[in-house]
Amino acid sequence: MDKKQLNKYTDSVKYSENNGVFVNPFVDEGFKIIFGQEEHKDILLNVLNIIFADEVVFKDISYIDKEIPRGLQSKRGIVFDLLCETDNGEKVLVEMQNKRQSFFEQRAAYYIASALARQGKSGDEWHYDIKRVYGVFFLNFNLPGRKPRLRIDLEKRDRHTNEVFDDYMRMTYIMFPQMKYDTIDECKDNFERIIFILKNMKTMKYMPGKEHLPIIEKLEQVARQGALTEGQRLAYERAVDAYRVEQDAWKTAIEEGREEGREMGREEGREEGREEGREEGIMEMARKLKALGVAMKDIILASGLPESVVASL
Repeated sequence: MDKKQLNKYTDSVKYSENNGVFVNPFVDEGFKIIFGQEEHKDILLNVLNIIFADEVVFKDISYIDKEIPRGLQSKRGIVFDLLCETDNGEKVLVEMQNKRQSFFEQRAAYYIASALARQGKSGDEWHYDIKRVYGVFFLNFNLPGRKPRLRIDLEKRDRHTNEVFDDYMRMTYIMFPQMKYDTIDECKDNFERIIFILKNMKTMKYMPGKEHLPIIEKLEQVARQGALTEGQRLAYERAVDAYRVEQDAWKTAIEEGREEGREMGREEGREEGREEGREEGIMEMARKLKALGVAMKDIILASGLPESVVASL
C-alpha cells in the first residue's frame, strides 16, 4: 500500500457510520445484504472457502429454510441467520452475534444439534445417513471464560489418540475484537484479510486487498449503501436504528452497573468509617474513665470492652 492509499485508508477510519459508504455487517440487515442474497451467494461461498481453506472446498451452496419447525421443539422454532446446503448435501450454519451472552457456547451447540436433527426422516428406510453440519459463529465479543484469540475450531476427537472420532459436527468461532491490526498489510493470510475487512468496513471509504482476494471487488459493490434498492435501504436504516438503540441500552446498563458498584463501595466505605469512629470513641471513653480511677468492672460494663483491652489502655 503506497502513501496515498495509506492516507486514504487512515482517513476512512474516521468516517462516521452515519455517512458510511458500506453497510455495517454487525447490523442484521447489513449481514443479510452481504451474505444472504441468492444472486450474490458467491461472496458467502468465497468466505466459507477462506475460513475452511486446506480442509474442504465448497463448490456451490444454496440457501434453505432458516427455521427449524416447531414440531422438533417444545415451544417455538429456531430461526438461524443463515442456513445453507453445499453441493454434496452438507449443511452450513452462519451466525452473527453482536451482544455478549454468557451461554452462547451452549446455544451454538444446540443450533448444530438442531440442524442435525432436522435431517431425520420417518419410516424404516432411513438409517441415520446424516450429513456434516458446519457452524460458523461471528462474534463481536470474546467468548466468556475462554482465552481470547481470533478463532476457535472445534470437532469431536478421541481424548486418548486425538483422532477425529466422527465428522458430523464442526464449529468455528471467530472473535472480531481479536483482529487488532491497523492496516490490511499486517494480515498474514486471506483469512485475516477478510476478517479485517468485515470488522472495519463500516468505516471504510474503499476496500483494500483486491490483489489478494478478487471477491473483495464484488463485496465492495454489493455492500455499498448507494447501491441498495429502496426497500433494502429502508430496511437497513430501520435495522441500524434498532442496532444503535440496543448498543446504547447495553452501554447504559454497563454504566449503571458500574455506578451502582461505585455507590455500594462508597456506602461500604462510609459504614466502615462510622464503625471505626464508634470503636475509637469507645476506646477514648474507656481511657478517660480509667484515668479518673473508675473501677475496672465498671469500665468493662460501660464500654463493653474485654478486660484485657481495658487493662492495656
